Amino acid sequence: VERIAPHLIGMMLSTTINGVTTSGIIREVEAYSFKERGCHAYNKKHTPRTSNMFEEGGCLYVYLIYGIYPMLNLVTGPKDWPEAVLIRSIEPVEGITSQLKRRGKDQFHAKEFSGPGKVAQALGIRTKYNGLLLNKDLIELQIGESVRPLIKGPRIGIDYAGQDALLPWRWADAQSDFVSHRKGLV
Repeated sequence: VERIAPHLIGMMLSTTINGVTTSGIIREVEAYSFKERGCHAYNKKHTPRTSNMFEEGGCLYVYLIYGIYPMLNLVTGPKDWPEAVLIRSIEPVEGITSQLKRRGKDQFHAKEFSGPGKVAQALGIRTKYNGLLLNKDLIELQIGESVRPLIKGPRIGIDYAGQDALLPWRWADAQSDFVSHRKGLV
């Protein structure tokens, strides 16, 4: 997952929900593996919540944080190897008006698409899409631009993971305004 995650930067992620297509270029991601304490499936802990992380790569792992915001993750490992990449920010391309409407906003600003809850909301992702397959159901991942330079640093909001919180498993497009937090990125 730590090799795959940075390669997602620059790829196009799109959804088609109720006939409305929205898309954005991935600008920031975080990697999670069962080998570290930041992961919901740490030590291969298999629960109803984490079951999709144990599926073969290419499916969605969508969960709620704080019981409110859906978080969009792309499962990357082979079957029974729970690893996923959290999509932290996108630069909107198609359906910007629809994305803003989903966010309850009427003015375009990069901060409206920077943060994993905002990404899921803008793309219309809900927990009911947990387990859907990329490029088969309503969400597509397409090859995009090759982005360099990338910046990287520790993940955000996982202090409970102890030393594992310091792993430099967050990557972002160094030249993008659509990055949620630059703190710790180099």
